[in-house]
Amino acid sequence: MNSLMALSLVAIMHASLAANVVTPIYESPPKFYVENDEAKGLCIDVLKAIERVASDLHFVVVKNVPLKRIEIGTRRGTYDLLLCATPTPERNAQLRMIDIPVYSVRDVLIVRKDDPIVDATLDDIRKLGADNTILAYSGSGQNTWLGEQPNLHTDLGAPDPIANFQKLMFGRGRFVFAGEAVSVNVMRLPQFAEKFRILPTPVRVMGRYFFFSPNTPPQIVEKVRDALRQLAASGALKRIDSKYQLR
Repeated sequence: MNSLMALSLVAIMHASLAANVVTPIYESPPKFYVENDEAKGLCIDVLKAIERVASDLHFVVVKNVPLKRIEIGTRRGTYDLLLCATPTPERNAQLRMIDIPVYSVRDVLIVRKDDPIVDATLDDIRKLGADNTILAYSGSGQNTWLGEQPNLHTDLGAPDPIANFQKLMFGRGRFVFAGEAVSVNVMRLPQFAEKFRILPTPVRVMGRYFFFSPNTPPQIVEKVRDALRQLAASGALKRIDSKYQLR
């Protein structure tokens, strides 16, 4: 779908009777993924729960859109919603965050299974020298945050989590920095089985949030905020999270 077609789609959706929310996704299990051409995952289940609470909302999921394109398109109004994302200075300044965490994630370091290191903090890695590159995929909150940390050797160019683990497998870095739930699911893919392990101490624990386009009508944003507030208060968000975390 090109940008002009997507902009037309957003305009048509907002003009219809239902409050349609154009929501792109990329492959990042368990948050969201495509199986048999159907969008699935933790955040997709949250969207369905919101639709049950607010029956006049409808999320139109656009599959297989790269994260960088999602961020640019959401800023421009091509899309409405950047789904389940980590806060960054750019996102906070350019998009409208709903300040209700959908779930929280431990951001961790992953190494090859035969790596002798037992555990490490970023300060520990700083002392190891230049041959200890940390990988984070482009456009992710981990990527942005890691790039701001001083005196680390980083590679922030991979397009998605799977590409980062391929780099790690072939020795093009020593560490992957990523969310634990995403990492566990990627590590279970057949090509990666039994090849990696997660270091025990998390680097940080961060919430994942909804970020809306500045062009999305405010009443839609408020409807989603109210629905998320109800789901959080009822425990529904935690129940959805418990189905997926580290599965």
